[in-house]
Parts: sequence; C-alpha cells; structure tokens
Amino acid sequence: MDLAFNSQLNCDASSDTVPPAARLGLWVRFCLSWGCPSFSATHIISHMIKPQGITFECTKPEIPPPTKGSGCKLCPWDWLLHGNKCYWLSKESKDWTRSRDHCLGKSAQMLVIQNQEEMDFIQDVTQGSSYIWIGLTVTPAGGKWTWVDGSPLDPIFQVSGSAEGNSCGWIRGSRIQSETCGAEFKWICQKEAAVI
Repeated sequence: MDLAFNSQLNCDASSDTVPPAARLGLWVRFCLSWGCPSFSATHIISHMIKPQGITFECTKPEIPPPTKGSGCKLCPWDWLLHGNKCYWLSKESKDWTRSRDHCLGKSAQMLVIQNQEEMDFIQDVTQGSSYIWIGLTVTPAGGKWTWVDGSPLDPIFQVSGSAEGNSCGWIRGSRIQSETCGAEFKWICQKEAAVI
C-alpha cells in the first residue's frame, strides 16, 4: 500500500545497513509524509520489507482527540479515494465472472453504485473509457437487477437492454446497459477506505 499525507514523523530503520534506495522506499516515504490531525494516541506502524528483511517503524506524538467524523482515509496504492470508498479500475478486459473474481482476490467487490453523486464520480474517472463492468447482475430466480452485495438496483437508475438470466451490467458515461455476462470489458473494484 502506498499512502500519502502531509506532516512529519520520526522514522527509523532497524538496520544500520539500509541502502539509500530503501530509505526512500514506499514505507519510508509514507512515514515522512504521514500525518492527520485526528490521531488521539501514539501510533506505530511497522512493515517488513521482505526482500531486504528491514523493518521500519513510524511514530507520531500524541495529539488531542479528534472531533466526531474526522479521520484520515486510506486506500491501497493505485486505488482512487472518494468518500468512504476506494476504487480500482482495470487496464485489461475480462468477462463479468472473472472480473468479479479478480475484485474478490483484491479483498474487494465489483462497483456498487449507491447514489447519483457516486455515479457522477465514476463518470468523471472513466471518461473516454470503453464499456466498464459494474457489480450488477440479473438474479436467475426473479429476473431482477441485483448488486453483488445483494442489494436491489435503486429505481433512480435505469438499465437499458435485456434483463434475462445471463445479463450483467456495464456503464459508459452515465448510462447503465445490459450485456451477456460472457462479454469482455474492463471493470471497477471497490472497497471501504481504511480510517485511521
């Protein structure tokens, strides 16, 4: 995970033989730039960089308790943060099932659009992209559009196209379309942002 913030910390490697490149590595850069006004106690983050066998520890001095609702939100490297979610956009194409499985392999799920504001955000980040799979499919039993988290499609969103048993949802711009799940498109994964 690559995390970026704006403050200073004390960051020491556990070895005196740390090469300069490792000192500028991912976690050291994180330690040197990490900071949020919402920390209420001393925080220690340790991470073992396995190839070099080096442990870095980052500490931040105690700061007064945060106000309710404040906090830093973190996403893994190459994910986009928006609201309380992290989003990852694929660069390759797969069918809907393999796209869903890829998201699960990232401890995430395919995109579940909860409201128009989130749809607008997705539209902004996918501008110019081809068709993008989202976590929307037709349930075999009822023939209803259902998100991968089990929730029904909100009536504010309309799906153009077939709602038959092997139909999955994709977006381009602000339109949700139906396609057979075997078609190959890019996809979007999402997960909750970590709050520290």
